[in-house]
Amino acid sequence: MTRPNTLMALWVPDWPVMAAIAHEKLPEHEPVAVVDARAVTAISQIARGRGVRRGMRLRTARSVCPEIIFIGADPVRDTRVFERVLRAIDEIVVGVEIVRPGLVVFPAAGALRHWGDPEELAEQLVTSVAQHTGWEAAVGLGEGILGAVSAARQGVLLDEGETRQFLAPLSITELITSGITSPHDQHELHQFVDLLQRMGIATLGQFAALNHSDISARFGALGQWAQQLVTNELIFRGHQAFSPLEVIAFLDIDPPAQRIDQAAFAARKTATELHEKLLKSGLTCARLQICVRTEAGDELQRTWRHEGELGEREITDRVRWQLEGWISGRSGQSPDAGLTHIVLNALDLSPAGNAQGELWGAISKKDHNAQRSLTRVQHLLGPTGVFRPVVEGGRDPHTQVRLVAWGDDTTPLRDPALPWPGRLPTPAPSLVYPKPFAAQVTDKWGRGVKVSQRGELSAVPHWLAATSNESLPGSVDASGYRRRITGWAGPWIVAERWWEGHDARARFQLLLEDQRAVLASYQTSKWQVEASYD
Repeated sequence: MTRPNTLMALWVPDWPVMAAIAHEKLPEHEPVAVVDARAVTAISQIARGRGVRRGMRLRTARSVCPEIIFIGADPVRDTRVFERVLRAIDEIVVGVEIVRPGLVVFPAAGALRHWGDPEELAEQLVTSVAQHTGWEAAVGLGEGILGAVSAARQGVLLDEGETRQFLAPLSITELITSGITSPHDQHELHQFVDLLQRMGIATLGQFAALNHSDISARFGALGQWAQQLVTNELIFRGHQAFSPLEVIAFLDIDPPAQRIDQAAFAARKTATELHEKLLKSGLTCARLQICVRTEAGDELQRTWRHEGELGEREITDRVRWQLEGWISGRSGQSPDAGLTHIVLNALDLSPAGNAQGELWGAISKKDHNAQRSLTRVQHLLGPTGVFRPVVEGGRDPHTQVRLVAWGDDTTPLRDPALPWPGRLPTPAPSLVYPKPFAAQVTDKWGRGVKVSQRGELSAVPHWLAATSNESLPGSVDASGYRRRITGWAGPWIVAERWWEGHDARARFQLLLEDQRAVLASYQTSKWQVEASYD
């Protein structure tokens, strides 16, 4: 008898690349890579054979394979094209759940009762996908989602009780490469796996053997999630719910949505309503069922799963992706008429806000509550109403902090750990002015101080005076602002974007007679004040 946590997974290798090739109608014999703003995220088999690897910088990948074709990452495209694969799977089994485009899982018990033999079922699935789409797929059988997905990646069907032994020798990087959706930031997950490797924990078996209390104390919620995943404790929970309550959000679309922008608006509104209901009930969901009805009475339905709490952003993205895939007609399951009704059903409910306080490192209960409060504020102000700072690499204080909308990816676009020659020494300015104000730096006789290309000063700075009529930060009248300079440091010379005709800029830290310190810069024979220090 098949255990209730035995899953079957179907995986289409290199799916983002396959979807991009199909969407852009590229020749399959060309090397193709899907990229984001920083690096290669997925590669075709041809590109892999020529030395390109995931995580490579674009310049490095180009040097390794000059003829490679770069295509930007697009989760909407991946979801839309993947609908063709889902249609092929529907011919064999029902009730599959999307982990991510390119990967689905479903409970094996029901399907095996019909087909009897796991090998026969796997062959039927692979054949159906190949006949309907022309793509190759791999099927795996195992206990727990990591066991099933890892088995699919190697194309094996595990017998009952073999999953632990199968996972034990696999690299700890399987937590990343398996593609299972993590409830934590991907950058944080990569750092976690890298730390485990530096600690000498190289395999999943070594990690599973660690004491649960030690992992919880050292790594917090992320460590607990990883150990539950490796030890098969994050099992497929089927249709069992924590609470008998139904958390459903629905919307009547009038007039019916026949365009993608109309569907996207409906997706956002309905997803926000569902998330609000979950927050008010103190619940979170791990699976999301999306159902739409058309003018002709047809119904389309898909279920997405997420190992962790589905927040508003995750709910909105999945609904939008799915609706755009249906309406575009490229998915193979296009509605015959406009969408008139959308229903979102939160499945697999569990209590929200149960994060316990940690000694250090992981998210605490206070942090969790703060995140929920900020999410509520964002609901009131809109998607760009709440921002959070992200420390970036750079030499200019204006570019060393980037504001991103709450819930968006906080991975730095420029690594702050790099040397960045010419960067100001610590401490950083406490206040960076959005618009630097014009100023004049003179010597004790009132003559303007100039700075040569080599950083040589024409005289010792003695006076700082504002030359604009704008009010300075701190309610200081710029028109009469003049302070004696009692100390200074610098210059720090940076020559950036010279190919656009920008001159070198020299920066100085100036200590004024009123004990204020400012950051001043000299460029193109002009002085300006960029920031101030506490």
